[in-house]
Amino acid sequence: ASQFVMAKYRLTEGEALVAGKRLAERLVGKDAGQAVFELPIYASPLPFPNVLGLVESAAFAPFRRFGQRFLYKWYWLRDEKL
Repeated sequence: ASQFVMAKYRLTEGEALVAGKRLAERLVGKDAGQAVFELPIYASPLPFPNVLGLVESAAFAPFRRFGQRFLYKWYWLRDEKL
């Protein structure tokens, strides 16, 4: 595992190797039946964004990335600077 990845995500070498193995299994399709992959995000399609509980539309899907970007920056700021 890369030292950069281990430092960035604060992983031990063993954790990084297990994560890499799981990712490889997922990519080649050998993940069937493993509890780690039995999550709702893998079992159903991602729903379209629901704006103010009134409108659910595919037109708002690209804005999901803006929200993710904002949250990642906010969490980084909160963890590292504040």
